[in-house]
Formats: sequence, structure tokens, C-alpha cells
Amino acid sequence: NWIWAFIFIGVNLSLTRLGFYPEWVLDPEFAKEPFWWKMVWLDIVSFNIWTKYYIPWTFQNGNVHASGYCYNGLDNKGNHKWDKVIPLDVMRVEFGKTFWEVMDNWHHCTSIWMWRYIYEWNIDPWKPKETNKAMLITFMLSAFWHGFYPTYYLAFFMVNLMFELARMFYKCWILFTWVPPFFKKHCVT
Repeated sequence: NWIWAFIFIGVNLSLTRLGFYPEWVLDPEFAKEPFWWKMVWLDIVSFNIWTKYYIPWTFQNGNVHASGYCYNGLDNKGNHKWDKVIPLDVMRVEFGKTFWEVMDNWHHCTSIWMWRYIYEWNIDPWKPKETNKAMLITFMLSAFWHGFYPTYYLAFFMVNLMFELARMFYKCWILFTWVPPFFKKHCVT
């Protein structure tokens, strides 16, 4: 895990040295670039910004593994499992299939804590399927924890909105049963 931290340090320094830093958006030269290059550039810059978070968290992963907190005994085949405490799973964050998977693996231990002690305590026992309020309270508390900047509240409100939309789309999956068998076989999971 420490090796990944050093890889992310190298990636961050290399991309910054190549000119992939957010301040270039303010440069008049950026406005002259073609649209496709702006989109590619923004994607690379976003990844470069994320590496700044990956560096300490992969160091944290390495420290948790070295301390032995991750050890979870043996599996059925007799192999050692190191999945008891997982602060961050970079591959699942970058290549997650669903928004839920990305958010759940972004800061895994904090996600579990927020789920158990904030979300589940705010579900109305008389309306267990109506979890909108509990989700909003959980994300607003997370925004409060990050600081008193309006962008945090806006960002976490938007994440809440994305979760609610994903839930609505999931509930409407029956509408997509008309997909031809070829596409069901190759595209729909």
C-alpha cells in the first residue's frame, strides 16, 4: 500500500509539471483550446486533484496493514484475509460500477460509521421505506464536519440528490425490460 502512495506522489508531480493544474482554467489561452481538449484536460486535472487525497489515504492503508488492524483471520481455503479495516479502496473508487460503490469506498470506515450511527438512527420506524430525510441528515452532518463553506453543503446536497435519483431509476428498472435479448446478454447486468 505504501508503494501506491509513492506512485500517486509521482503521478501528481508529473501531471503538475506537465501543466495539469486547475489554475490554467483562468488563463485566456485555455479559452482558445478546442472543446474536446478542455474535457480531456479537466478529466486529467480532476484525477490529479484526487491523487492529493489518495496519497495520505494510501499511506494510512499501509500503516493500518502494518499495525495488523486489517487482519481478519483465515478464509475457507486457509488464506490470510486482510480486509477487517479498509480506509480506502482506490480501484473501487476509480472504477466503481455505481455511484453508491464509489461513495462507499471513498472513505470506507467513515461511511460505515455514518451509516450505523447517523443514517440508521434517523429512519422513521413507522415509515422504513422513506429514507430521504435520513439520507439528507447524514450528508448534511458530513458537510458540517468538513467545515463552514457553502460549497461543502452544496456538494453534499448534490450527492444526496444523486443517491435519490439513482434510487428512483433503480425502482423503475421494469421500464427497461423491452431491451432486445442481444443487448441484455452483452450490456445489461
